[in-house]
Amino acid sequence: MRTRILPAIVLLLVACSHAHDDDWQLRNAVRQYDDYVHAMDAAHIADMFVEDGEVAHAGQVLAHGRAGIRTFLESFNGVVRVEENDMTIETVTVHNDTATVTGTYKQASAVLESGEVLRVRGKFESQWAKQPDGRWLMKRMETKPL
Repeated sequence: MRTRILPAIVLLLVACSHAHDDDWQLRNAVRQYDDYVHAMDAAHIADMFVEDGEVAHAGQVLAHGRAGIRTFLESFNGVVRVEENDMTIETVTVHNDTATVTGTYKQASAVLESGEVLRVRGKFESQWAKQPDGRWLMKRMETKPL
């Protein structure tokens, strides 16, 4: 009986270890995304998406494809400056090679021409795909205002 239980325990420990690694990698990726948004680093943000990834807001797709995401984000250069960007993760759900990360965000951006500071907050949901090399890339990032 003991000899049958030991392999099951080993398999369970290995599965838990992989789940923990995926959770950590996804949380770290969201923190990196948060930093890139704060820096308005369009190229690095776009590189965090799969080739046909998309950015959406309140159900409307704003940009599709890595190049489209980069172009969309670059359109804000010289127009606004992100003063604050804070993403707080609420859930990380991993299912094999896909994952969903949800949470809240708040952002303060200065309109450069007027100096006005716009403050927004809301919920985000991001879908991720694990790549053959083990990296997680976003399939979709959607924000919804509160």
